[in-house]
Order: sequence, then structure tokens, then C-alpha cells
Amino acid sequence: MSENSESGNLRKIQKKSDFEKGIIIGRFKCGMTIMEIAEAEGVPRSTVGYIIKKYVDTGTVANRKPPGRPKAAPTMALSPSSDSGRFSIGTDDDTE
Repeated sequence: MSENSESGNLRKIQKKSDFEKGIIIGRFKCGMTIMEIAEAEGVPRSTVGYIIKKYVDTGTVANRKPPGRPKAAPTMALSPSSDSGRFSIGTDDDTE
């Protein structure tokens, strides 16, 4: 079996940015067909169709915020300041 699978089973997943999705929606609003948009942008027709369907159904193409509790923010280490007994946040080369 060759490295380039001719059966199409191995596809590279490419996520489109909101900007790229906006370009697709703009072309759709200008009256271009899904086929024309797909050829102009170099993306599969199914991707263009999915983006347009999502826009028509929801009014936006932005991804939803994932459900659940947000991940904890990274903690910062406190280090004692060189002269005083105060603590500073960040690097040791901070000047006052």
C-alpha cells in the first residue's frame, strides 16, 4: 500500500479560523455557489457546506465555548524582594 492513500481513508483535518469562515460566508452572501467557494478557497465542498449550514442555522460560525468548569489558571511563585521583606511577582530582575 502506498503512503498516499488513494482510498481517501486518511484525511488531514484542518480547522478553519473564524476569519477564514468569515471569508466563506462573505462569498456566500455575494451569491457564489458552494462549488465556486470551495474552488476559490481550496477547501472541500463538504466543509464549505457545513460552514454555511452552521451560519444559516445559528447566525454565527464561531465555535461554542466548551461546557464545564474552566481549567485553573497557572499559579505564580512569589519570591522575596531583594531589599525589603516584601514579595514580588515575576522575575528577579524587576527594577523599582
